[in-house]
This record gives sequence, C-alpha cells and structure tokens, in this order.
Amino acid sequence: MHLAGRRELVIGILVGALAAALTFTIPRLMFVAHNVALRRLQEAAFTLVSPGVILEFVCGWQFHSLPVWLAAAVNFLFWLGFAWLFGFLLGKLRQQFRLLVSHF
Repeated sequence: MHLAGRRELVIGILVGALAAALTFTIPRLMFVAHNVALRRLQEAAFTLVSPGVILEFVCGWQFHSLPVWLAAAVNFLFWLGFAWLFGFLLGKLRQQFRLLVSHF
C-alpha cells in the first residue's frame, strides 16, 4: 500500500515524535514568556507532553519519579493512537457525508 493510504499513521508518528521530543525539554517549558505568541506555543507544547506528566504524577506523586524516556514513550504512543484514531474517524465521517450527499 502506498504512503497516501496511511496518512493517519504518518501524521500520528509525526505528532508522537514531536510530543516525545518536547518531553525532553520540559524544564525549558516551565517559564512564562512575555510574548503572547510564544506563550500560546508553550501552552500547545505543554498540551502535547501532558499525558506523560499525568502518568508521572499517578505513578509516584512526584514530578520526576519516572525516567524521562518513559514519559516520552507514553507521549509518543498516546499521540500516535490519538492522531490515528482521529484521522480514521474523520475519514469515515467524510465517507458517510459523501454517501449522504450523493443521494440528493
């Protein structure tokens, strides 16, 4: 199968890799930027790393109770699954919409 048929998987891998890479930069995300645009980027980055951070809190009640690589792996797997599922469901919704529109 060609790459276009696996668009959801490729997007999931890219988003998961971005989340895993941002997990290693958590200490640099903890300052509050004065620029509004940079602050929005920080919020988006923290959203991407939040599944690993939540896992750290659940497992040890401390911020660095788990290795960072494990939190990065959790972030990668979570966002890979989320993006793949979202893309898959969006494709099915488009398919149903096309079917509905073709009957008119």
